[in-house]
Amino acid sequence: MLGDNIRENREKLGINQVELAKLMGVSKQTVSNWENDNRIPPTQTLDKLADIFNVTTDSLLGRNEDLKLDNTYMDIENDEDYAVAKEISKLDVEDKEFIKQMIKKLNKNKQEK
Repeated sequence: MLGDNIRENREKLGINQVELAKLMGVSKQTVSNWENDNRIPPTQTLDKLADIFNVTTDSLLGRNEDLKLDNTYMDIENDEDYAVAKEISKLDVEDKEFIKQMIKKLNKNKQEK
């Protein structure tokens, strides 16, 4: 996922691996390794990539993909569902996981009745 996100952002920027490598101060092979998920960039490198691509490190790491609010990704039946989903999207990863577990328990209890 990280590699795909690096590649996608690089292509959106309209640069090739050699150009990104120069911006990052690394070899083309290093960029290739990142994009093919053979190597994971260190934290400082992720920060620099995020700055170059004008995205968050969470976005690069795919953390924003837990909940898509776009109707093409999520079947939203009404405005209330959308409002709940929007509030959940503001939570950190741990809180989102807690909410998912609570929803599973509620659904399980509902099925048992």
